[in-house]
Amino acid sequence: MITKIENLKIAKRGEKMIKFEEKDKYEIVVDKDKNRIYMVFFSKTKGASDIPNYLEAVQQAVNNTVTGYTLLADISLHRGMPDFSLTTIMKESQKIYLNGGVSKTAIVRGKELILQRMFLQVVSKLSGMNLKSFETREEAEKWLDEKE
Repeated sequence: MITKIENLKIAKRGEKMIKFEEKDKYEIVVDKDKNRIYMVFFSKTKGASDIPNYLEAVQQAVNNTVTGYTLLADISLHRGMPDFSLTTIMKESQKIYLNGGVSKTAIVRGKELILQRMFLQVVSKLSGMNLKSFETREEAEKWLDEKE
């Protein structure tokens, strides 16, 4: 079940946030002030059936942005081999992001996650999404904040 928390106040930043999640699997947060979606995978998923509401959560997040939004996807906590059965759902989610008007996408993969980076490159090629990979969230944030 997706949990939706509207206008979540983050004490440290005080920005308007909307959060979608499936407990212990992923979290998607929309930062309305930055017009940015943050997506974090927490644990290894066994396949699309393990995250049945993921595409719905992605669409709801996109619906709460304005065209030209940015996306920061953090897979650094997702350990183990990438599950290639997720190719279809990842490709579909990238199409939702693209159709919703994403302007820049940053992937935080950590240092040792070479297989995850390769997996994302393959899926992104299939969907047509252009993304840039980073080792840290700070690097990704800095790049997304740069004006083109």
